Amino acid sequence: MMIVLAWLIYCFLIASVLTAGAWAWERGARWSGRPARWVWLGALTGSVALPWLLRVLPERGWTEAVPGPMQLLSMDALVVSGASAAQWSVQEAAVLLWVLMSAAVLAYVGATVLGLTRARRRWRAAEVDGSSVLVAAATGPAAVGIRRAMVVVPAWALELDGELRSLLMRHERAHVEAGDPRLLLAGVMLLAAMPWNPVVWLQLMRLRNAIELDCDARVLATGASPERYGSLLLEVGRRRSRHSLVLATFAEPRLLLEQRIRRIAQWPPERSRPRAALFTVAALLLFAGALSCDPVRVASPSNVAPAVPAIDGSDLLAATDTPPATPTFTPMTRRPELVNREEVMRALVRNYPPLLRDAGISGRPSIYVFVDTTGTVTRTMVARSSGYPALDEAALHVAGTMRFEPALNRARKVAVWIQLPIVFSTDGATRAAPVSRRRGDDPRPVPVEPAQRPAPLGAPQRTAISEKPVFTPMTDRPELLNRDEVHQTLVRNYPPLLRDAGIGGTPTVHFLIDRTGTVQKLLLAKSSGYPALDEAALRVARTMSFSAPLNRGTPVDVWVEIPVVFAAK
Repeated sequence: MMIVLAWLIYCFLIASVLTAGAWAWERGARWSGRPARWVWLGALTGSVALPWLLRVLPERGWTEAVPGPMQLLSMDALVVSGASAAQWSVQEAAVLLWVLMSAAVLAYVGATVLGLTRARRRWRAAEVDGSSVLVAAATGPAAVGIRRAMVVVPAWALELDGELRSLLMRHERAHVEAGDPRLLLAGVMLLAAMPWNPVVWLQLMRLRNAIELDCDARVLATGASPERYGSLLLEVGRRRSRHSLVLATFAEPRLLLEQRIRRIAQWPPERSRPRAALFTVAALLLFAGALSCDPVRVASPSNVAPAVPAIDGSDLLAATDTPPATPTFTPMTRRPELVNREEVMRALVRNYPPLLRDAGISGRPSIYVFVDTTGTVTRTMVARSSGYPALDEAALHVAGTMRFEPALNRARKVAVWIQLPIVFSTDGATRAAPVSRRRGDDPRPVPVEPAQRPAPLGAPQRTAISEKPVFTPMTDRPELLNRDEVHQTLVRNYPPLLRDAGIGGTPTVHFLIDRTGTVQKLLLAKSSGYPALDEAALRVARTMSFSAPLNRGTPVDVWVEIPVVFAAK
């Protein structure tokens, strides 16, 4: 939940800084006589796009410093109920709400455009003061249309005296000539991309107001009478049209009407180059501040250390076909793939001990397999017994028949230990599950400490991480990639006796996650008070897959702490 909340706060902060910068730029533009509507469109665009761009752009130059003692990175709790596994995370709910709000804004725009399209069939063409217009019953005055904008005036506007009607037409033609309908539509579409942010709504309102103020200035600059133009504005405001959110219309919301009247009364406006320069500099500083915001520090302020020199990310393992004495983890970017599945299935059927099969006895031994750089299985051993030695021996024979596409670490073939369950079942489902890890069945290889892994010849040695949980500087924390599967595993591993008795608990687990996102080591940090729940939490933890933790773009090994919550309903 904290990740989602921090991201929303970060987006709100970026939009707020851009709004302050746009306001300062607008003030400077008024003192210098320049239009201001474009800066508000830029603020809208930046509020929507900048938070995402700052996450993917390279890190900016920070002052490097070695962090002092800090607590372990604390990740979101995983919560499961004994009643159901179908639970939504806060992040999923937030994304759904975001999508629904965006859809609502787009639906409003679509409904408005559709309504105007239908109404347009009832509007009649006319010539007013030398301009072609559409006359509607109540819509307008406004400029409508994207590819070819047209002026729409209500029937009552034709009854205005000649001077006021001429001013109205000059205003709407100025909207058409400046392309304001397209500008306003772009602002509404940007709002649809981030409709939950109140600052973005404020920016759209300021854009609408700036469009009208700029249009007023263009009309008054042609020599129009400020007194008569203000009278027209009051008359049109009294008969305000609908659909004002998506129309470049003379009638602004009454909240902004006072500002327009005050600007008209002060025409011609006072000019001041020093004040314009002062506000422009302030705007540029605010825009630079928005660009320099660090998304990682804002998103998780309590868990981010000052920047430190990144750990070298060169290749981690030399290719070797000599199996270690015991199963160890080997870094890989592509796991080995079984290439003779049908042959393995026949071997399963052939090696199923007849006495056990006829007696209806099933089992699921788990086997360690060493696959060399040619994809050949050169060594096997039992990782976890099925409880029947004959089934364990049969599983070893089956594993020996397997052939694989070799594993790769980047573009280099590597020899790896893998663990796979082999299922003997009397219901016709006898099968092997090489490499396709089944959640909840201890699918991960036995971990090896980083110092034990061989490094490529001539490659820099990586920094060994502590055997005990310590804080590791990072800029991108590891994210859980298989949350739904983990929830299912939580439910499956909840001890039935405790669940049925309504007993819950929250064991806390320390994870050592390596630079590939693989869990290398698990430690029970805090017991729930029930050994069965603690063991279940460790089993669940072995099924988790994470994104690679990064320090300024370079993968690093990190320790993290995760509470695992068992709650009975």
